[in-house]
Amino acid sequence: MIKNICKLLLISAVTIISSVKSNKNQDHVFKFYSKSYYNGFFKKISPEPKRCYEVGPFLSAQFGGPRVGAVKMCSGSDCSGKCVIRDMKTAYAPGDNIKDYGRFFSSIIYNPNKATHKFSFYFNSYYKGLIKEIHPISRKCYKIGPFLSAQFGGPRVGAVKMCSGSDCSGECVIRDMKTAYAPGDNIKDYGRFFSSIIYNPNKASHKFSFYSSSYYKGHIKSVDPKLNRCYNIGPFSSAKFDGPKIGSVEMCSELDCGGICATRDMKTGNAPGDNNKDYGFLFKSIMYRKESGCTI
Repeated sequence: MIKNICKLLLISAVTIISSVKSNKNQDHVFKFYSKSYYNGFFKKISPEPKRCYEVGPFLSAQFGGPRVGAVKMCSGSDCSGKCVIRDMKTAYAPGDNIKDYGRFFSSIIYNPNKATHKFSFYFNSYYKGLIKEIHPISRKCYKIGPFLSAQFGGPRVGAVKMCSGSDCSGECVIRDMKTAYAPGDNIKDYGRFFSSIIYNPNKASHKFSFYSSSYYKGHIKSVDPKLNRCYNIGPFSSAKFDGPKIGSVEMCSELDCGGICATRDMKTGNAPGDNNKDYGFLFKSIMYRKESGCTI
């Protein structure tokens, strides 16, 4: 009787372990096609991590499997030449496959742990006059030299801080990779020169600027707001909220965040490029909250 029970428990344990192992090691299946829109199928692989696969020229592909890691696709047969990073998590998972690259790739590497970035900087507008290409390390300042346009290749994670000074100082602008400036949606023309950048994969800081008159006239103060802290600005009639589309800003008619208050949702209304131009009346203090608020 005891032997039978032990045998049953052993079989159950093996079954559970096998089940867990099976769930953990979900395989990817990548299919490659010589023509656009999944025409001309010629190869299928279940890639091992960080191994280069010589696929042969392909114009479209399907990446089946869990939304984990990244695929590096290169023009050279040995994972060299011009390469593009595709992030499995955000854009190129099953059901949202790549249909047409417009050019041939010949080899790929699958990395389940991370997807590297490649930033390209140009002296002129619209990607003309390449200056430098980098694979940025987190929180390191890079002296690029004056650039008017850039391409940020890689997964939609983190933020890029671009500054007018060569040492990541001076006037700076935050670009959120997640919401607007991922591959395929690059910045074409800044309209002015930047000279240095910092990439932060974990967070994107905000910069709020306040003005005494409508339409950004009469600059009063700029702050890099901390969460749930009240800032006494003084009477302002317009403002710019630069940074990622996260949280909300509570603007109040009295100092110390009292009186009549209005909430602006960063996600829907007040992200970079969609700033408030004219409130029609004066606010005097603000508070930034991580939670989104109701717009007025």
